Amino acid sequence: MMIIILLLTAYFAIYSSRVIFPEDAYLAKISKMYNAGIIEDKVTSRSPTGWLSDNATECLSLGVGLKNGPNFGDIFLDSYTNPVNEYNPCSGLISLAENDTTDIAMSSYSRYWHGHATIIQWLTYFLGLPILKNLLWLLNLSLLILVYKKSRDISSSRRANLVIGSLLFPYVAFSDFADLQTSVTHLLSSVFILFTIFYFLKNYSKGNFKLGRIGVIFGSFYCFVLYGLSPQNIPVLILSWGSVLLIMSGMNPFLVSKKIISFLYGWGLGYVTTFISKWIFVLFFTDFDIIFDVKSQLDHRTSQDVSSLSEGVAQHLDFASSFPNFIQAWVANIATFLIHVIDPRYAEGYVVIIASIAFGMLIIGSFLALVWALRVAKNGFTLIVLLNALSLIFLLGWYAILSQHSFDHATYTFRSLVIWLGGFLALGIYIFSNRTNRFFDASERNNVIH
Repeated sequence: MMIIILLLTAYFAIYSSRVIFPEDAYLAKISKMYNAGIIEDKVTSRSPTGWLSDNATECLSLGVGLKNGPNFGDIFLDSYTNPVNEYNPCSGLISLAENDTTDIAMSSYSRYWHGHATIIQWLTYFLGLPILKNLLWLLNLSLLILVYKKSRDISSSRRANLVIGSLLFPYVAFSDFADLQTSVTHLLSSVFILFTIFYFLKNYSKGNFKLGRIGVIFGSFYCFVLYGLSPQNIPVLILSWGSVLLIMSGMNPFLVSKKIISFLYGWGLGYVTTFISKWIFVLFFTDFDIIFDVKSQLDHRTSQDVSSLSEGVAQHLDFASSFPNFIQAWVANIATFLIHVIDPRYAEGYVVIIASIAFGMLIIGSFLALVWALRVAKNGFTLIVLLNALSLIFLLGWYAILSQHSFDHATYTFRSLVIWLGGFLALGIYIFSNRTNRFFDASERNNVIH
């Protein structure tokens, strides 16, 4: 509890810095960057690799909290500008920067902590958006190298390079890693994904209680810095990547499970507690009906009414239009991932067929390796297979429950699927490369406990 109180105090202080933020000078820089083509006025645009860039999320990060009301409590409302009767925070931000506020309205985003917006706006003011993006991309690359190095350090496997490579390759190749420059918000998301697994690996040998406290801090900070941007990434990350990497360290599978459960329990506690604390701040400092706002958004995001799905996304998935919402959400995320593997709209038909066969063989091979592992494993190694399966079940459940959100935002919620796939492939390759019965002899491995 003391950890949460200290973190909330820090968050309050960061929000309070909005009172002295030089908004006029900042908006002048936004206008200059817009005229230079650095900032878009469209919700989405074409990314360098041919998929869609999520401009709206970046525009929200750049514009949330500007032009607050006269009262101190208004800083917690996280208002942003939109054209009247239209959702386009990019156009609203540009109108604000160009001082053309005739047809724009203020909307509240108070249900989330938007600490990332406060931090990004200060850094954009001092550095400019291009340099900030370059620094964050370099940070992503550095963390990727650190994750590989830490994974290699803790591994006792002779084929660690192959396993770790199969773990990281899907994330680098298929999760828009090359396109992260298009969104400062998604750059931050990747930073936290990689930093979370790095710090987890750095501290996995600590006691379960201490690991749980670390989880509380990470969950709370994730909520503050990344609001509602794909929180499902972290449980999938720890369950699929963490289980494979810890078993590579020689740790007993039962201990691996306890470590993962301890961290995720703390992470969930920190995330949910921090999430709810924002509603309390809004209730205490403002007259905004936050309870109604939260309830209406929850109803909308979990809606199973097909009419609630985005027409812009649905036009690419017309063949699935008659399916229930939750299945359409699965289809949207799987299709988004597969288009990063091979895009049938632009590639030759025979190339698509060859790529599909090769990819299918890879998945089937890994699946057969896992089935084989379940047959020969003894005294607990199956727990690692089950943890990996649990991460997929959790992810599909998340997509199904938040079907409207997962469908409309498949262009970035699909990354959770890529993270899971890396863990799945790594586990299959690890099992296949250690196929002797000696490896699965739990009586031998129980002596190697970290």
